[in-house]
Amino acid sequence: MTRKRNLLLAGAALAAAAPAAVAADDGRIGPSLHILNNGRHLTPYGRLANVGNVPTGGALTPDGRFYWTVSAGSGLNDVRIVSVSSAKVVQTLPLPGASGGVVINRKGTRAYVSGLANSTNRETSRPALPGGGGDVVHVFTLSKSGKATETGQIPVPPPADAEPPNDFPLPAAKLISYPEYLDISPNGKTLVVPLNLANRAAIVDVKTRKVRYAKTGRYPYGAAVLPDGRRALVTNETTGTVSVVDLATAKVTKTITVGGHLSHPEAVLAPSGKRAYVAVANTDRVAVLDTKKLKVVKYVGVGTKAGIGTNPNALAFHKGRVLVTEGGADVISVIDAKRLKVTGRIPTGRYPTDVRV
Repeated sequence: MTRKRNLLLAGAALAAAAPAAVAADDGRIGPSLHILNNGRHLTPYGRLANVGNVPTGGALTPDGRFYWTVSAGSGLNDVRIVSVSSAKVVQTLPLPGASGGVVINRKGTRAYVSGLANSTNRETSRPALPGGGGDVVHVFTLSKSGKATETGQIPVPPPADAEPPNDFPLPAAKLISYPEYLDISPNGKTLVVPLNLANRAAIVDVKTRKVRYAKTGRYPYGAAVLPDGRRALVTNETTGTVSVVDLATAKVTKTITVGGHLSHPEAVLAPSGKRAYVAVANTDRVAVLDTKKLKVVKYVGVGTKAGIGTNPNALAFHKGRVLVTEGGADVISVIDAKRLKVTGRIPTGRYPTDVRV
């Protein structure tokens, strides 16, 4: 999947749909003001595109012309396809439910979106949509005009031996997969889908739609297929690890610790070369992995001296730089991939002088 400009576009999309929360000096709040509950005023670079409800995922088409955002909030879920040149939504694709996971193959002909169950809330329920039972991957064909058509769904149910998810105070009565941030092999033949509530990664043959399962750590979140197309990295939120999955055998061949318990490694990025990058959200660091030796070679801190933590949660790579979105700071950190140092920070928000925090 091409990730060169995803991050900057994602920042604009999130800012456009920022949740209402706190008063400015006159007491007014609302998404139109772009003011968050900590008093921060979102002022991103570039143009804003109005997209959907909590757009937590995105993907850029390989030609750089269209950006897919996935609305995954408590309201109506959908995909909004945005024209990069006009910053306008050219198509809205309704979904029963979504986690935010989306990937586009390198040919730009197919897109895959992680699908959750249809909402049971009366205001947001759309029972007639395909894939409403959840635990599926929605499959779309893309046209040169930028618009897409859903052609079917690939079921990724939890395996029979999966543990039921926690549902305090007892485990849930029903097994659930909850597909998250998936990736696709360079040749477009294999999907790797983290199943967050099943503690598995689904290895999917795109052509036959056959699904195999690799047992990962607890609460797998993000996936990145390595450039060799033979292995994938899957982050595990609770255990603070990365599972190395052999795609031919669907087996975990190694587990790499990138943080402590509940450190929440989330996004993982594996551009061409011998390094991969993992955003460890609860430690405000990016773990740099050697993909040959399969070990951490360095941690790059992206934290600040004050505040609630920067919460690095998404990654992109462009011209030798790793771009790191920080949801707790409304900043994009820029890491020099050669020197492995932060060389700049792009603010997407500021504190207005008339707002006390």
